[in-house]
Amino acid sequence: MSQFEGAQIPDSSFANDDGVADTEIRAALEAFVATHEAPEAQRVINALTGQRLLVPVVAHVDSVDEGVEKDSHMTSVEYINSDGRKALLAFTGVDSLALWDPQARPIPRASHVVAQSVLEADLEALIIDLHGPHTVVIEGPMLVRLAISAHHAEYLDAALEQACDAIEALDGVISADWETAPDEIVIILEIDTPTSSLGPDIAEILQEPNVAVVLDRPLNVEIRRNSA
Repeated sequence: MSQFEGAQIPDSSFANDDGVADTEIRAALEAFVATHEAPEAQRVINALTGQRLLVPVVAHVDSVDEGVEKDSHMTSVEYINSDGRKALLAFTGVDSLALWDPQARPIPRASHVVAQSVLEADLEALIIDLHGPHTVVIEGPMLVRLAISAHHAEYLDAALEQACDAIEALDGVISADWETAPDEIVIILEIDTPTSSLGPDIAEILQEPNVAVVLDRPLNVEIRRNSA
């Protein structure tokens, strides 16, 4: 009898997946490995959003009766580095999975679901394509961004609305609203009487983690004086 502990049923949307890596994901990973800069990190998130990764599961024999496997189960794979930090492994295609373990069984899962699993299991990171061709470690805010990528627009709007409400409560602020463009987000303030603490107070609000973690482009503030 076989048990499949730790393995999950593949998403129906990936039921006919042929295991071939997405070329844009591979290109984004390659660019990030070369620079490790913010634009390339954002490109990785954009490329992975709505796409699948292959999560490997491997068989473990539980008992053998007269030389014949009797009980076994499948488990997902955690990677532990030299300092004890744990990560979940995932792969962009069956070719990169085979570079790590040709016997591993690939389970296709949406990338944001994989990232959520890392956070829920209290692991440190998601490692993509451990043995290449382009190994990327996704951790910290980048991991959170991937985990929320399927609903990022809603989270971004909610965070900006919360920030603008907090800014409007500051002394001297009449109104606060925001506009989004492909290359920036602009918070537009109408003020009456500016105070010396207004700038630092606004900066503190915009640096709150719930705002910072969802920002995917530069955030600017435009101040307009009330002429009434």
